[in-house]
Amino acid sequence: MAKHATVAINAKDIHIVLGAKGGIGKTYVSSILAQYAQHKQSPMKVRDLDQSNSMLARIPSLNASEVDLLSDGKFDSAKMDAFLGDIMQEPGPYLIDVGASTFTEVWRYLTKYGILQGIEAEGFRLIVHAVVVGGPEMVDVLSGFSEMAEQTTSRNVVVWLNPVRGPIQRDGKSFEDFAAYRNAEEKVLAVVSMNEADEATVRDLHRLAQDNETLLTLDKSETYPFFMKRRLQTYRNELFEQLDRVWSSINGAERVLA
Repeated sequence: MAKHATVAINAKDIHIVLGAKGGIGKTYVSSILAQYAQHKQSPMKVRDLDQSNSMLARIPSLNASEVDLLSDGKFDSAKMDAFLGDIMQEPGPYLIDVGASTFTEVWRYLTKYGILQGIEAEGFRLIVHAVVVGGPEMVDVLSGFSEMAEQTTSRNVVVWLNPVRGPIQRDGKSFEDFAAYRNAEEKVLAVVSMNEADEATVRDLHRLAQDNETLLTLDKSETYPFFMKRRLQTYRNELFEQLDRVWSSINGAERVLA
């Protein structure tokens, strides 16, 4: 794959991917963000906080570190204090994947005591990535998105529309026409519509995940047949092109829909 121009990711940027429900593609979005940053020659330091499924930490090329926030099976705020203290002392940028099992406690930690505002006051920039899916989970996911957007303190939300569970539509309306989006629009930096993969590509993506490989490392692999590589390369290029279109917005420019 040809190299693209470097993107600017500030050393004090902290990207955090959150999801109140499991199985909606949150960890997958985290991996795509990490891969995109690597592709653009601006790698992020990846921290895996998903206590129930530390998938990112199992992918060698992402260099992710697993972070344990539990003591006796319960969220430990002292461990969260130590974790945030460490990343605020070391240059980033950072990418943090928060699992559904700890979402509620981590988000309460960040919002109840003004930690979000405190991080920004220290010169850091927190970018919140929220995944929205269609299908049976859509109502609950939209409710969680609305609550999160209401509680965040600035325009710092990136929405990922993931069609894995079905179209993100209701009564003929698209996401941008939903009340949940219109009420939160001033908090949204960018909306990324993830490309829908066909059956063969979905099968390829599952195999890639099982092998703990990425859309970047597959190019050098001699394990995969060329037709699988071609499908995944096409999928990757389309997804990265979408991110190219919104990245300046994610870095703080005007809101962009892709």
